[in-house]
Amino acid sequence: MHDPLAMMRTLNGLLKDGGSLWLETPNIDSLCSNEFKENWRGLEPPRHLSIFSRTGLEKMSDAASFDITQYFWHGVSASKIYISSQTIKSNKNRAPKFNPLTGLNAILFDIIEMVLANNREYITVRIKKAA
Repeated sequence: MHDPLAMMRTLNGLLKDGGSLWLETPNIDSLCSNEFKENWRGLEPPRHLSIFSRTGLEKMSDAASFDITQYFWHGVSASKIYISSQTIKSNKNRAPKFNPLTGLNAILFDIIEMVLANNREYITVRIKKAA
């Protein structure tokens, strides 16, 4: 969407009191985003026009009169994104070659993602219309 804040305000107006939404977005502060920058698989142009950090999503939710009521984590995803991003970075037009170091790094990113909630690949939240 071209204007996520306007969309969130529209959705807020459509919800009944106490209504909630489930929202998920790639995390611009994720480990892989910081590692791969313009080669990060989460960019997915032109599908993702706006990508948020956890703080940015919290600020936008507040500006649209929503409260984040719950954060979710749907399991490790960093290894898949890591391998895809590495492929984009190193080999844009050819099939990826097997590299054991890439596999080990991907597993390491999964382990770190389990611990660092602010740096997970996706931000998944339930937001509720503010009282």
